[in-house]
Amino acid sequence: MRSLTHGLLLVVLAGAVVAHGCGPSDPAEKILAERARWTVSLQRWFPQEEDVFLSLRVQNPRGATLERLTVQVLFLDPGENVVEERWEALAVEDLRTGAAEDRSLIVPAPASGFDAVAVILVTAPDEAQRSRIVELNQS
Repeated sequence: MRSLTHGLLLVVLAGAVVAHGCGPSDPAEKILAERARWTVSLQRWFPQEEDVFLSLRVQNPRGATLERLTVQVLFLDPGENVVEERWEALAVEDLRTGAAEDRSLIVPAPASGFDAVAVILVTAPDEAQRSRIVELNQS
């Protein structure tokens, strides 16, 4: 009986190891799973003539393989309504593993006025958003 219990335990443990090692098989789902492990935060922003300068803090997870990371940039009015949205890809291939580093991004300012900026790392995109994420659309 003891050997049967021991054998069942080994089978359960082996199954758990195999299941844990199995991530999404779809390449797009693998990319989305990795994107969900990154963090991006807007530190500060300021307008420059016809552009807006964004200072971002980006942190990659251990084992990161992405070379680009697409973020959604929202320009907001005083009521926090979206005036304009943009999608911008950051070069991240040179980030040290697990490090949080500053990155800057200069984007064109919207034609109409805005009072605030938000930067979002969309981790569960809908179909329309998927088409805007550079790392999902590379051949």
